[in-house]
Amino acid sequence: MTDNAAKAKLLQIEKFCAERYPEQFAGVSLGADGKNNVVIYTRPAPELRHLVELAFPEVTVTVKDARHSRRELQGLRDQIARDLVRWRERGIVIHSIDIPPDGSAVEVHTSDPVHAAAWLEEEYETDAVVTTTKPASLLPPTSRDTPHLHMELPQRRYD
Repeated sequence: MTDNAAKAKLLQIEKFCAERYPEQFAGVSLGADGKNNVVIYTRPAPELRHLVELAFPEVTVTVKDARHSRRELQGLRDQIARDLVRWRERGIVIHSIDIPPDGSAVEVHTSDPVHAAAWLEEEYETDAVVTTTKPASLLPPTSRDTPHLHMELPQRRYD
């Protein structure tokens, strides 16, 4: 399978899982060989692996546990995005927000990750937020090849 074919297959598997298991599915990435192996991150859903293997017999499936579903993290990401003006008023400029496929957390890219981390955790009462100054576009190529849900945020002046 070519790189483009592998990425296309990855997107098909991602759609398949997200539609059938929205409360469990967190994400999918290419496995070690980058072509015929996929890793599915999910909250407990024992039948998911079997269904993916039936629908996509040409790939080898590995299932890994996720702390949060994509749906849960999308809700948190959307709430943070709705609160951008309030965060800017507190001196926290949020540049972008990502949801990596492993279901670990929402990644908030900001100019002040130390202060943002404490405030975001307190405000949303969750440990599902990770702050960093390094957006996904600056990650190594293997990380970029994995589908992230990325939200680039406009940098407006709020004077």
